[in-house]
Formats: sequence, C-alpha cells, structure tokens
Amino acid sequence: MSSEPTFIMIQEETGQRVYSARPYQANALNDYITNNRTGKYLYVNEYDPNIKFHISEFDKSGLQGNYDDLYSLIRENGTSSPMSKNENKLRNFAGYINRIISY
Repeated sequence: MSSEPTFIMIQEETGQRVYSARPYQANALNDYITNNRTGKYLYVNEYDPNIKFHISEFDKSGLQGNYDDLYSLIRENGTSSPMSKNENKLRNFAGYINRIISY
C-alpha cells in the first residue's frame, strides 16, 4: 500500500474541516486507486467488521476544473465525505464550500 497520506473532509457545526484519514479509510482509498476500481465499491473496516462503507468517484457535477483526484467515502447512513491524497486541493475545496454556505 502507498505510504502517501490520505485526507478526509468532515462537516462540523462551524464548517468543513480537513483531517488525516483513519488507517482503515486510507487503506480503502489506496485499494480503490491501486486496483483502478470504478463506481461504488464496498469496504469493511479491517479493525471493526461492523463498520461498512463505500468508496466511489467524487461527483464533480457543476464544478469546473480537475477533481479527478477526489473520491467519496459513503457511510451506511448515506452521508458522505470527500477524500483525497491531495491535501491542498481538499483544503481549498473545503474553503470554497465554507465560503458559499453559512454555518
């Protein structure tokens, strides 16, 4: 697996924040990228098999620019969080969301 860090954007009460992904999230994204997976792919947390989630390509509808290195982590409850190996792009995207949405 890649040792390159993975980042995830989380919605908090005060806006979007970017954090280092948890190891199981990073491992899932590494697998998705390394194996050229497409669509929505199911993963099970290797540390806690009760945690299941999907990784998919990021829905870039309505956005301009290249967002090919953003992905979505989709939880069982349907909520999702953008993920990327590109910390700067993810932080810039979080800033953009925070500017257009009042929290």
